[in-house]
Amino acid sequence: MTTQEEDIIIRERDQWFRKNIKWLEHEVKYKICKTTGPMSSYWSDLLQIATLQFLNKPLPQQKQMIDDNMAGWYILVTAGRHIQSSTSPFYNQVRKLKLSTRSGAMPERSNEDEDELLENKSWYQCFQREIEKMNFYHRQLLIDKFHDGLTYDEMHQKYNITKISLTNDVRAALKMIRCRCNDDCK
Repeated sequence: MTTQEEDIIIRERDQWFRKNIKWLEHEVKYKICKTTGPMSSYWSDLLQIATLQFLNKPLPQQKQMIDDNMAGWYILVTAGRHIQSSTSPFYNQVRKLKLSTRSGAMPERSNEDEDELLENKSWYQCFQREIEKMNFYHRQLLIDKFHDGLTYDEMHQKYNITKISLTNDVRAALKMIRCRCNDDCK
């Protein structure tokens, strides 16, 4: 493919985006993110990540999808899958960083005041203090799982420990921290 052909495809793609961006925004904001609770305010991040996935496709494939009127649907399906997955870029870049409590690592309602610095929150300070007191094994598992975002499969490959053992050990480490940081448990 020549540079001229690439430039033509890029111009057509950009024109398609200018024409369809409002529709994409509406669909992601009101149809995909409508039931996600606190994450619904991050619809633009979701759209951006899904769009980037489309833009990472080879130019001829992008052109074909636009010509077949499938580009918009590809982006919407991608967005829908990203919001449901715990291994997607949206999860790793947005949900995990915005402290979604689905994992159980963070206390409920930990993200209510998002303007407050994370380091100033008492539960986070306790979490940091207690993780430093843990044995190396449990501390490293929590760092791998919640800081580095590794899946249990990736941790299994890294340490050659069964996924069941890894799951149980991560849960045990979280329980230790919850117990030490929660007044009800002491």
